[in-house]
Amino acid sequence: MAETIAAPLPPTLYRYVWQVSRTRQLKLLAITAILAPLGIVPLEMQRRIVDTAVEQKELHLLFWFCGIYFAVLLLYGGLKYVLNMEKGAVLEEVTLDLRTRALHRLAAGSSVPGSAAASAGMRGTSLSVVAMEAEEIGAFASDGLSLPMLQGGTIAWTLGYLIWVQPQVALIAALVYLPQIILVPKVQMQINRLSRRRTVFMRALGQSAVDAAGHHRVVNRPRRHAHAAVLAQLIFRVRMMIYRKKFFLTFLGNFLDSLGPLLILLVGGWLVIQGEAQVGTLVVFISGFHRIAEPWSLLVNFWRSVSNMRVVYDLIRRVVAIEPPGA
Repeated sequence: MAETIAAPLPPTLYRYVWQVSRTRQLKLLAITAILAPLGIVPLEMQRRIVDTAVEQKELHLLFWFCGIYFAVLLLYGGLKYVLNMEKGAVLEEVTLDLRTRALHRLAAGSSVPGSAAASAGMRGTSLSVVAMEAEEIGAFASDGLSLPMLQGGTIAWTLGYLIWVQPQVALIAALVYLPQIILVPKVQMQINRLSRRRTVFMRALGQSAVDAAGHHRVVNRPRRHAHAAVLAQLIFRVRMMIYRKKFFLTFLGNFLDSLGPLLILLVGGWLVIQGEAQVGTLVVFISGFHRIAEPWSLLVNFWRSVSNMRVVYDLIRRVVAIEPPGA
């Protein structure tokens, strides 16, 4: 155990996650491989209940389809429970590993050469890892592989099913997300660049505040305070730019989520009136669109969080490095 703690962290976030939790990650991937296709069974049962059992007034078919629906709901819920328990275990195991490393680094801090201020700063950073950052990485590790597979698989299976049922309406559902597919990566890259710039300004502001507080020459203090004020203004402007881009993506996502059902009702209703689709198909498409909207939103948010977690992990790697610089 001591050798593991003393060993340096892997260079990349995902390599570390796999190193610490590979067994549980394989379990998570196996469960998600079942959950993703299982989610389309309720859609098919809805279609059959409306178009077959109800339309043909077959009571035994109604009970049969509803029974299958109920059994799938129980199975899906049970698997989600197991999935969440495994994810919770991953979160706690990764958090424990990072906190143990940080505490080990804290205990060894007295051997690191440098000034008392530097040692105090290192202790403060190590305590920050113990309190906050370790749990953030643990939460990411619990979702790092299973979330994109589950949500991406749910989208793929649901869209494939909708194409099989009615290609024309499925095309409308797919086109709704086209603006997000094009714009989200571009806007998020801009947000990431602004976030890195903000981090640079924040570090400079912190250093400026430390220098101003610790500088004994009164004549230099006004200049240092003015420099800190300029940095604070820059941080404010960058944050406002981030908000504009971030909330634009939120607006776009919410608008398209609301527009999708309207377009489905329009196109699907026209097909039903023309006799080219059944009412049950229209009901299924409304449900199917909602089954795509939520996973898509989760995927977008997850993709946006990956870059932030990589920054946090790089910080932790530097903090828990046992060897002093130059060793």
